[in-house]
Amino acid sequence: MFKNIVVLLDGSEVSANALRPAAATAEYLGCSLRTVTYHSSGTDATELSRVVESQVAERTDTEPEVLIKEMSRPLPDMLAELLAKTDDPLVVMSSRGHGRTASLVGSVATQILGILEIPVMLIGPECRVESFRLQGPMIVATDASPCTKPALELAAEVNASFDYEPVVVNVVDPDSAAAMAKARRGPGGHDLPPESAMVHRFAQDFGLKIGSGSAPEFRVLHSKHPGKAIAELSAEIAAGLIVMATHARTGMRRLSVGSETAAAVAHAHCPVLAIAPDTDDS
Repeated sequence: MFKNIVVLLDGSEVSANALRPAAATAEYLGCSLRTVTYHSSGTDATELSRVVESQVAERTDTEPEVLIKEMSRPLPDMLAELLAKTDDPLVVMSSRGHGRTASLVGSVATQILGILEIPVMLIGPECRVESFRLQGPMIVATDASPCTKPALELAAEVNASFDYEPVVVNVVDPDSAAAMAKARRGPGGHDLPPESAMVHRFAQDFGLKIGSGSAPEFRVLHSKHPGKAIAELSAEIAAGLIVMATHARTGMRRLSVGSETAAAVAHAHCPVLAIAPDTDDS
């Protein structure tokens, strides 16, 4: 699983919301915790350092490594260089953070996901970080795209390392049943309604990945807004985590957080663990 937890801070209180979930995860796994802050040349580095160290002290019981560096290149490129030298990293960051630096933390998340294709735990504005926990229901979001595969694989790793109870979820557009009808023709779907067949297959796949003798709980939601529907379900069942994949939007070596992932982050009361698909398969 993860060996190094990297928290991206910018000196703002919003970005500091990522510290509690990151510290709890690092403590549970017994892995290292590092905070990283990049600043523009016009920033008072001494004052920024004081602010960041104060935020770390207030929100963690450990003494993580605190790295503060001036930006000599675009922030995503500098962070990517750091992460490329880090074994099995997990990046934890706020979904947005207008701080004392020249960066916008939220926009960095959308780029890092594609640069290194590593998991990023996103802490949204509604996330209740004070009650973050590593147990309870874990929503595993799926859809008809190839992006579901990395989400299932990541969720299986999380399932093996923490005490979450997986709930495999698919959101169906009430006005469209074409994808569901296609899924019904697949193995295991003949005795289920078309809209349930797809998520049932995903749940079966997930059960195999985690070595379970049966498929975990699965649900079908009806909504034209999947991200928001997933966030609402997470509140309803008191989920501790949402695992979902992003969708490619920009190509090249950059990948932006898909609109539904962003919507889930914006509304969810728990963190969203996002993973980008292999760009070669997108």
